[in-house]
Amino acid sequence: MKNEILRLVGVLALALLGGFLGAWLFAATGLGDRRTEAYLLDNPEILPRMAEELQTRETERRLAQAGAVPRRGPRQSQGQPHFVRVLGL
Repeated sequence: MKNEILRLVGVLALALLGGFLGAWLFAATGLGDRRTEAYLLDNPEILPRMAEELQTRETERRLAQAGAVPRRGPRQSQGQPHFVRVLGL
Protein backbone atom coordinates (compact mmCIF):
# COMPACT_ATOMS: atom_id res chain seq x y z
CA MET A 1 0.00 0.00 0.00
CA LYS A 2 2.80 2.37 0.93
CA ASN A 3 4.64 1.57 -2.33
CA GLU A 4 1.50 2.36 -4.35
CA ILE A 5 1.12 5.73 -2.63
CA LEU A 6 4.80 6.57 -3.20
CA ARG A 7 4.52 5.57 -6.85
CA LEU A 8 1.37 7.70 -7.25
CA VAL A 9 3.09 10.71 -5.66
CA GLY A 10 6.10 10.20 -7.93
CA VAL A 11 3.95 10.01 -11.05
CA LEU A 12 2.01 13.10 -9.96
CA ALA A 13 5.24 15.02 -9.31
CA LEU A 14 6.64 13.96 -12.70
CA ALA A 15 3.44 15.00 -14.48
CA LEU A 16 3.47 18.36 -12.70
CA LEU A 17 7.11 18.90 -13.60
CA GLY A 18 6.38 18.00 -17.23
CA GLY A 19 3.49 20.46 -17.30
CA PHE A 20 5.62 23.29 -15.97
CA LEU A 21 8.44 22.43 -18.38
CA GLY A 22 6.00 22.43 -21.31
CA ALA A 23 4.55 25.79 -20.27
CA TRP A 24 8.03 27.24 -19.96
CA LEU A 25 9.03 25.97 -23.41
CA PHE A 26 5.81 27.37 -24.88
CA ALA A 27 6.65 30.81 -23.49
CA ALA A 28 10.39 30.60 -24.22
CA THR A 29 9.94 29.73 -27.91
CA GLY A 30 7.71 32.73 -28.50
CA LEU A 31 4.52 30.78 -29.10
CA GLY A 32 3.02 32.20 -25.93
CA ASP A 33 3.25 35.82 -26.94
CA ARG A 34 1.58 37.77 -29.73
CA ARG A 35 3.86 36.66 -32.58
CA THR A 36 1.22 34.47 -34.24
CA GLU A 37 -1.37 37.22 -34.02
CA ALA A 38 1.10 39.76 -35.38
CA TYR A 39 2.01 37.46 -38.28
CA LEU A 40 -1.64 36.96 -39.22
CA LEU A 41 -2.29 40.68 -39.03
CA ASP A 42 0.75 41.35 -41.23
CA ASN A 43 -0.37 38.69 -43.75
CA PRO A 44 -4.18 38.89 -43.93
CA GLU A 45 -4.30 37.05 -47.28
CA ILE A 46 -3.72 33.81 -45.36
CA LEU A 47 -7.02 33.99 -43.50
CA PRO A 48 -9.39 33.43 -46.48
CA ARG A 49 -7.31 30.43 -47.59
CA MET A 50 -7.45 29.03 -44.07
CA ALA A 51 -11.23 29.53 -43.97
CA GLU A 52 -11.66 27.78 -47.36
CA GLU A 53 -9.54 24.82 -46.26
CA LEU A 54 -11.45 24.51 -43.00
CA GLN A 55 -14.77 24.61 -44.85
CA THR A 56 -13.60 21.97 -47.35
CA ARG A 57 -12.42 19.64 -44.58
CA GLU A 58 -15.64 20.09 -42.64
CA THR A 59 -17.74 19.39 -45.75
CA GLU A 60 -15.73 16.27 -46.56
CA ARG A 61 -16.09 15.03 -42.98
CA ARG A 62 -19.85 15.54 -42.98
CA LEU A 63 -20.31 13.92 -46.37
CA ALA A 64 -18.16 10.97 -45.34
CA GLN A 65 -20.44 10.46 -42.35
CA ALA A 66 -23.46 10.58 -44.69
CA GLY A 67 -21.92 8.03 -47.07
CA ALA A 68 -20.87 10.36 -49.88
CA VAL A 69 -17.41 10.28 -51.41
CA PRO A 70 -15.61 13.06 -53.29
CA ARG A 71 -15.22 12.51 -57.03
CA ARG A 72 -13.22 14.49 -59.54
CA GLY A 73 -15.61 16.22 -61.87
CA PRO A 74 -15.84 19.20 -64.20
CA ARG A 75 -16.43 21.59 -61.33
CA GLN A 76 -13.29 20.42 -59.51
CA SER A 77 -11.11 22.47 -61.87
CA GLN A 78 -13.08 25.57 -60.85
CA GLY A 79 -12.26 24.97 -57.20
CA GLN A 80 -15.65 23.53 -56.30
CA PRO A 81 -15.64 19.96 -55.02
CA HIS A 82 -18.08 17.58 -56.66
CA PHE A 83 -19.58 14.93 -54.37
CA VAL A 84 -21.45 11.80 -55.36
CA ARG A 85 -23.55 9.81 -52.94
CA VAL A 86 -22.58 6.14 -53.01
CA LEU A 87 -25.32 3.68 -52.23
CA GLY A 88 -24.34 0.53 -50.41
CA LEU A 89 -25.80 -2.68 -51.82
